[in-house]
Amino acid sequence: MAIPGQEKPERYLILRDRLAGDQDQKLVPIWDDEVLNIGRHPQSNPRIGDGYNTLVSRKHCEVYVVVYDEFNSSVYVRDRNTRNGTFVNNVRIATGSGISPSHLLQDGDMIEIHPNWSMTFHDRKDFKSTSTTEIQDKECKLFQEKYTISQRCLGQGAEGAVYLASEVETRKQLVCKIVDLSKIKGKDAVDSIRRKLQEADVLRQLHHPNILRYVDAVVSPHSLHVNTARKSQVFNQLLTWLQIHIHRAGYRSEFEARVIIRQLVQALDFIHKKGVIHRDLKPENILLAYSPNVTCHRILLSDFGACAVPRRSRMLTHVGTTNYQAPEIQDKYEPHTASVDMWSLGIVTLTLITHGMDVSLKGLDRMAQPEIQQFLKDDALQPGYFSQHCEDFVIRCLQTRPSSRMTAAQARHHKWLCRPVKHLEHFRELERIARSNWTTSHKVRPMPLQLPDVTDEHFVPSEGRHLVGTRPKDTDENSQFFDRSARSDDAPLPPQNAADKSSWDPKCNSSVATIPPVQQSERKSERAVVDKRGLIIEQLRRANVKFLPEIPTRRATLSTVSTSDGRQKRQRRQ
Repeated sequence: MAIPGQEKPERYLILRDRLAGDQDQKLVPIWDDEVLNIGRHPQSNPRIGDGYNTLVSRKHCEVYVVVYDEFNSSVYVRDRNTRNGTFVNNVRIATGSGISPSHLLQDGDMIEIHPNWSMTFHDRKDFKSTSTTEIQDKECKLFQEKYTISQRCLGQGAEGAVYLASEVETRKQLVCKIVDLSKIKGKDAVDSIRRKLQEADVLRQLHHPNILRYVDAVVSPHSLHVNTARKSQVFNQLLTWLQIHIHRAGYRSEFEARVIIRQLVQALDFIHKKGVIHRDLKPENILLAYSPNVTCHRILLSDFGACAVPRRSRMLTHVGTTNYQAPEIQDKYEPHTASVDMWSLGIVTLTLITHGMDVSLKGLDRMAQPEIQQFLKDDALQPGYFSQHCEDFVIRCLQTRPSSRMTAAQARHHKWLCRPVKHLEHFRELERIARSNWTTSHKVRPMPLQLPDVTDEHFVPSEGRHLVGTRPKDTDENSQFFDRSARSDDAPLPPQNAADKSSWDPKCNSSVATIPPVQQSERKSERAVVDKRGLIIEQLRRANVKFLPEIPTRRATLSTVSTSDGRQKRQRRQ
């Protein structure tokens, strides 16, 4: 509680206890390095209720700060698995059993524990407020009955910004990345836009606890709105977390690096089995789902803008980030394979274990194999600092010949990540805790919704023009994603385009196009933008649309092997 006359902190709660009278208000300061444990436990701060009040749990909810860097931080609240629940602005933040997802607080939000306690959050710190463009405002109105975009800017780049958003039906928080496609210019503009759209197309088909979760996307001729990562995830970049951790603890251990790399390898193994190659693996694209008082944060792989699907095209384009690129990226004639990610994994591992040390990792992709071995032995992996298993793991990743690198599947079983057995058991328990809020789903997310051009002179805005969450009754109506009249169920498969074209390229007429655009300029002034994606997956399969391959389960794999062995034995007997 603040002392009367003392200057108010930048962030604080005003606690009101109706049992003590409406006039009883307490100021509870919020500091960056403290967690407010709210409940009826004697050591709670603040303590509410008494030992006999069952409406409040001993540890009911907690308020804490996530620091992104010295200039940016955010305040969150989460419920501690209580029966009565914790409410923010009359919405219960708990979604089921276990600790609730983290809810980002904004100035003026009211936290309530029914029926007697309320806490109003006040934030006097300036936060980034970046206004959307006039065109983006018009586009947001088209889907405002499904998603709302706030002015709270969570990050900004050259091509767009990331905003706090919410889903209208569930009132759950989302992160919405709005890319201004008009700002992407130059000779590679078309390819850059295609890759932005490709990221949404690939992410919607990937569901894994260590991959940034995709929710939905909306695309127009001017903007790309991608909703990801429900705010159950409080994200921080890997390097930022490292810097904060080293500043506070004064060190970082090889053991912590193993915890992170294990999860990263699991994500790579998953996407590689799906036929996807990331091609831009670096610390900036690795996020941590932060939770207070948790020793293991869930790792999330993000930014699939440079990814590729080998079965769709022959990958020869120059992508990736300097110092993390595999040597073969420089060779315009050698197709890329999943091994490019394994080279980058080796560099990321070195970055983790040598962070804060005077070691430069520049130019490794231009060294010959003997030079790399010598560098690792003399500079990066000095004897006595790291285990032999760690050295072997890095060396097996940093092989100049792609075929000599270990695969992600092999990396999962490497001794550095699996031995000794007591460490493996500990790793699995940490991962179980980190994934406690993640739910399994085998549902393919819907394709991005196509918006009309709001600048078109034929576009007539109206109150009836919005995003509807139901499918029209007229099932024979042409879909906005592919023209049924042009592609019947029995239509032959068109020849595949060998160029490096993604499923989003409007000029690509190959069979892998998941979203062939349908021009509706004549109808868009008369009809609303209707979300008819929910029941369309089977139609797409009949229309020869190619999805990422399913990963066979272990049982299915063993069954296939058993069937194959039996067939071979019968052939030998014959």
